Amino acid sequence: MSETFMGVGAPTSQSEAVVLGAAMATVYPDRDPQATGGGAAIRAASHRLARFAGNYDFDTGRPFAEWRGRIGDDGDVNTVRADAEGNRRRIADAVGAVVARHAMPVLLGGDDSVAEPFVAGWRDHGPVTVLHIDAHLDYRDEVAGEAHGYSSPMRRASEMEWVRRVIHVGQRSVGSARPSDVQDSLAAGNVIITAAELARTGPERVAERLDPGESFVVVYDVDATDPTDIPAVQAPVPGGPSLPVIGELVSALGARGAFEGLVLTEFDPELDVHGLSASELARLVCRMLDVRLA
Repeated sequence: MSETFMGVGAPTSQSEAVVLGAAMATVYPDRDPQATGGGAAIRAASHRLARFAGNYDFDTGRPFAEWRGRIGDDGDVNTVRADAEGNRRRIADAVGAVVARHAMPVLLGGDDSVAEPFVAGWRDHGPVTVLHIDAHLDYRDEVAGEAHGYSSPMRRASEMEWVRRVIHVGQRSVGSARPSDVQDSLAAGNVIITAAELARTGPERVAERLDPGESFVVVYDVDATDPTDIPAVQAPVPGGPSLPVIGELVSALGARGAFEGLVLTEFDPELDVHGLSASELARLVCRMLDVRLA
């Protein structure tokens, strides 16, 4: 294993959260894989944070050291471009194995196609609600005949019997969704909370969409965040929530429901000037872990 998140060791039977990586799942035939190095870059950036594990964290009110020993890093799931079906199966199996141990899986992608097999990991452990934080809806049925690429993970997730519903948060601008995609998602019982609505009503109102104690997983496409905070994405869209708001959103949801898992996608380190986005995302993952481990 190369660098691990926060320098932690391999998972043990006592680990309450397990970090995994997945470089890709399903790549469109006419496109190159993207964001494949995201997980490694976030892990490397987390080592700078780990030096201050015992210091006070003003965002959470306690130092990392209080929970760092309760997580493990199990390395990367083996994925190759030529085996999309196998990639999806291996990712789902790895996530499912963590869930079966009653630990929280944290999957570092990878483009957004890894979100589908991540949610599939709850096949034997649902029901679960998907909190989808993204600038885009990701509800295309297929693109050029491919139904499992990065434009379709939330439609595929919504079709899973163990998924109660999808709560889309942060959508904005034009171009990524057909009117029929929006209509289909709403007809399936899902909820769409645009970036404008989130800014107007705040994270607490989003959290109220959950029933008390409801199990949920977070699918966080990094381009949900305003590009002034995280510019290192393939499809930056102005007008999104800031990193602090994303953290407050997950904290509010965790205070109301049961936070069961996190997948982070679409961070492209090749676009990351001076490694700033990697550092900020490592910091945000720490904050999200604190929500679960508090």
